[in-house]
Amino acid sequence: MSFFSTGDRYRDQYLIENVIPFFQGELALARSGDQRYYLQYVRLKKQAPPRAIQQYLNLDHPLVLPHLQVFTEERSLVFIHPHVELRPLSEVIANNPASEEQLIKWARSLLELEALLARQPLPMYLFLHPHNLGITEDGQLKVMFCGVYKVTELESSLNWGTLFYSLLTGEVLDKPLTKLPEDAPVSKLMARVIQRGLKNPSVDKILAQIDTYERKKNSKGLFSRFKKEEKVAAPDPVENKKPKVQEEERTSPKGKGSNFWLRLGFSLLLAYACVSSTIAWMSNLELLDASKEEPAPTVTEEKLDLSAQVFIKNFAREYFLWSEGNEEARKERLAPYLASDVDEQAGFSFENLKWNSWARNVEIWSMETDGDQITALVYAETQMQNIEDPEKERRVERWMEVNVKKSGKVYVVTEVPKFTDSPFIEEE
Repeated sequence: MSFFSTGDRYRDQYLIENVIPFFQGELALARSGDQRYYLQYVRLKKQAPPRAIQQYLNLDHPLVLPHLQVFTEERSLVFIHPHVELRPLSEVIANNPASEEQLIKWARSLLELEALLARQPLPMYLFLHPHNLGITEDGQLKVMFCGVYKVTELESSLNWGTLFYSLLTGEVLDKPLTKLPEDAPVSKLMARVIQRGLKNPSVDKILAQIDTYERKKNSKGLFSRFKKEEKVAAPDPVENKKPKVQEEERTSPKGKGSNFWLRLGFSLLLAYACVSSTIAWMSNLELLDASKEEPAPTVTEEKLDLSAQVFIKNFAREYFLWSEGNEEARKERLAPYLASDVDEQAGFSFENLKWNSWARNVEIWSMETDGDQITALVYAETQMQNIEDPEKERRVERWMEVNVKKSGKVYVVTEVPKFTDSPFIEEE
């Protein structure tokens, strides 16, 4: 049974308008008078000491939603946050993954917040997951939950590298990466930042790697060194002031004057090398069309496949997330994924609902393309909670077909998903 219920009043003050699951707790939208608030239900490992509650009330950081009030419940806390229009970052990156420049900006801010939390009298931590982050209407990053070590139950299972990878690719992961995928669409400099974050080092070490990234990214590189070499290779003005007789001796084909031809040949060779190198670099930087051939279509196909996979996996996570009394919240979460003529609940019915659900793991087993239509076979490992007896839980594996197609710059689900048998059954 959920802690908050739509239509109830929490503490006889906050009228609950909507409730959604939030990891192991809940997040409710409520109203008191003419003001709206977020109410966040957080489970505890043990009863929170007064110092922990005071820390939340005193926590003042531009990334963290303020804690206006903190109420103590049985083995739980309820935070009262001011209402701010937020769009979940996981939803934002699903169709528009972060650029490396944006990631570096977010990463630095989040790492500095993590360092601040760790210095609290009761050390705190940042819960690393895209679902815990939101974007305001003016593009500001916000954090929903920060925990207290040994007090709050919800703890991060991801590392910084996995979070960075998710934000760059739009793929929301629930399990930590151990190494960066070989086909990761990131630069070599960014790959080093992610790899550093995968090793669970200190915040200072990741920040140092970010400093290295920015320093090398902003350096003038080869072209500045090339200009310096040109200055070194320029003729010495003193030479031009030497007597004309000496110059005539140098140009003479006899004796030491024969070095002229060696110098001339070396100069021509150097000039050829410089021009060739410049052309090659301009070609690599797409400043010059070094080839008239069209690029291999597989590159574009791979990019489309990756974005389609991310879209389908994120849709599946939202599809398998439901709880009693939250039809409207689920409809709103699914809306960005569905074509206009598809049922707003994607075929799911809340009638006679006995189990709440959320997806522990989602994977794409196969993808087939027919023109602009993509059909994916999706595997989902779901966690089910009995509504009448919340202590009763079970895991259920599901397979379903999802059909999507490109609509402008994004994908849409074109029909209600169809449940199907495991491909392993067919093989047997």
